Amino acid sequence: MKTKKMVVAACASLAAMAATLAFAADVQGKLKAYQDSTETATRILAGINDAQGAKAQAEALDVALKKHRADETALNAELKKLDLGKQADGQQMEQATAAMAKVNEGLAAQQVRVLSKPELGDIVGKSFGTGTAPAARAK
Repeated sequence: MKTKKMVVAACASLAAMAATLAFAADVQGKLKAYQDSTETATRILAGINDAQGAKAQAEALDVALKKHRADETALNAELKKLDLGKQADGQQMEQATAAMAKVNEGLAAQQVRVLSKPELGDIVGKSFGTGTAPAARAK
């Protein structure tokens, strides 16, 4: 009987560990998606150097930034589930925050570069909540 209790306890412990690992993988998966979509938007912005390039990339930028915002929302939802009272969760939050900051630096730099030029900002500004709408750009 003692062996049966030990087996049940071991199974319960393994199930809890598996649930923790699955949860951790969820945060990491969301973080990877966020990093990928941030890097995609950054690459698109880096390729915008003149009005013709801005017009050519406007729709792709809209799509990339919508994906970026959706990935950010999904990642934030996962991060809110972390129990910061637990050391492992706290470390995971720190790592995720640092990774987000790293990719955000490149995106922010490209965003400032593009939007600081009125001829570019007027075309792609709507992607960031300013400027004209994509349909108006084609006219």
